[in-house]
Amino acid sequence: MRYIYWAVFAAVLILVVCVRKMIRKEKKGIRALDVVNLFLLALGLLFFYAADGPDNIQERILSCVHLGIIALSFGVTLLDLKSCWVVSAFLGITYVLLAAYPMFYNFVYPYNNFGEDLLWAVYSPLALGVILVLAAGLTGGIWLCVRFLGTRHPVKSMSIALGFVAFVAVLVFGAKEAVKPPQRANDVEPYEYLAAAENKDGKWGFINERGQVVLPFVYGEYQDSLGYGDTFLAHVSDDTGDYLINEKGKYVREDCTDYIFMDDSQYIIAEKWSGYGIIDSQGRTVTDFTYDDPDALLEDHPELFPRETKEDLQIMSDFDAELFSDYVADSTGNVIIPSDLGYISFSRDHKYFLVNAGWFVTYENTDERFGGCGLYDRQGNPVIPINDSRGLWADNENGWILAQDLDGRYYFTDIHENVMLDLGYDYDNVKGMVGIRRR
Repeated sequence: MRYIYWAVFAAVLILVVCVRKMIRKEKKGIRALDVVNLFLLALGLLFFYAADGPDNIQERILSCVHLGIIALSFGVTLLDLKSCWVVSAFLGITYVLLAAYPMFYNFVYPYNNFGEDLLWAVYSPLALGVILVLAAGLTGGIWLCVRFLGTRHPVKSMSIALGFVAFVAVLVFGAKEAVKPPQRANDVEPYEYLAAAENKDGKWGFINERGQVVLPFVYGEYQDSLGYGDTFLAHVSDDTGDYLINEKGKYVREDCTDYIFMDDSQYIIAEKWSGYGIIDSQGRTVTDFTYDDPDALLEDHPELFPRETKEDLQIMSDFDAELFSDYVADSTGNVIIPSDLGYISFSRDHKYFLVNAGWFVTYENTDERFGGCGLYDRQGNPVIPINDSRGLWADNENGWILAQDLDGRYYFTDIHENVMLDLGYDYDNVKGMVGIRRR
């Protein structure tokens, strides 16, 4: 399929040669512009060829715009319009900006999440539109200089150049703050817990135990959160990078690529390109970022990361079961919760066990659920019986249970299944309630 693009290039090349001979345009500048246009046409087709597949619509659109600009330049030069150099200037500026944009983006957002995909991933319809508008503005500025100043006013030309540099500087730093998630929180009543939630537009924010939006829905991804003795921290991210924010939405740290929270510590393991290191709850650097993995760091600094209290009940995997399942046993091997119920995990406070018998799994070609979710106490008694009509999550720090009906409704209940907070159908994803202060 991609060879069609090269066939189009060859056809356009033949067409240009034929048209040139027909209209006998022999001007040196026009012929030079033909060479430039043909080179850029090949470049535009190469963008098509470099796209990973037919599903990369964004890349295809970008390439189509490239080819459209080149086609416009071809049309103007074929007609030999008086000011065809303006189109050439616009074309050249556009492609310089397009080529420099990944480097510009990497300079403004050095901790972005694109990695090796930076060359293609940073382009978006919005970015492309800004580049085209900027190129048009610069071309118009050049035309005005030539039209009204001529080419013999070095002082004025220097002033214009310095003004352009200042404009670009303002644009760079203004764009940096505009694209990053804003640092703000809504003024709501006092609260003790926050839960991350994803709205219908795919953006994440935070709500409190009354369902009020505390941190607005401006984050691309939510990773984790934890309360500390003096603050609440959440790891959020978007295309521009990974951010550690507090309950006010303020950036605590923004120069790392990952943050690992430890339940029994007031410190966080953070990662940079150079390796892992430790920061405190205020974002201050505690150790150098030189460790290859978190385990080595934990071994060198046991005083900062106390070992978790040993649990006398263990969740074991039963590989001999007909379907993969877990069971719970005590230190002597006595089975507390038998196998064949499903996947088992501790609740956040380790007071209960959540049993998930595959609530998200349906039988093939049917709407029938494979299993359900339930809650068991530490003696193996069902507190909330297994039911396949809703899913449960027990990762709340306020004792609630997060539930979701089959139709997508989210709500929080107590262990008696009394609804404590009904979120309705406003969210596509909800996480557990996390205390904003660790006691």
